[in-house]
Amino acid sequence: IGVVIVSILSFSLRGTNKTNAVNLIRTNGNQALNLMVKTIGYAKTFDGVDKGDGVYIINCVPSPTPTPITYKKVRVTGYDDVQTTFSCEGDKITAKTNSNEASTIIDTNTVSLVSGKCWFTCSQDRATSNPIIGISFSLKQKADSALVESKATMNFETSVTFRNLIK
Repeated sequence: IGVVIVSILSFSLRGTNKTNAVNLIRTNGNQALNLMVKTIGYAKTFDGVDKGDGVYIINCVPSPTPTPITYKKVRVTGYDDVQTTFSCEGDKITAKTNSNEASTIIDTNTVSLVSGKCWFTCSQDRATSNPIIGISFSLKQKADSALVESKATMNFETSVTFRNLIK
């Protein structure tokens, strides 16, 4: 009987660990996604997307590429004239405003980006239409434990259209 009780408690705790890990990742990812969607969606100007080479492209009319081009940064300016750049950098997502230092928009003490799983896309039907910015990233829990049930990974993906863009 003692072995059965220990087994039940062990399985319960493992399930709780997995649930806590998933909730932690979900909270971080949703907060980052909401911030980017709100900032981009209500921006005054679209200042471009960047592959990581410092060259910002503002024309996202499709070329004959079969797959969307991915970018590491997206830059917009809000109606308060604050320019914001969201970046996929190493194991974190950052937001940089005007001349301020970049700050992470995920809790890097508890979660990190999955390597190679963060990018932005940009598309337009024609040059006069508003760009649609795709946001895609995957987060994983930073866990010291070797137990599988203490580790989790989650994908986040959405697209946002500029609502009040001034051209």
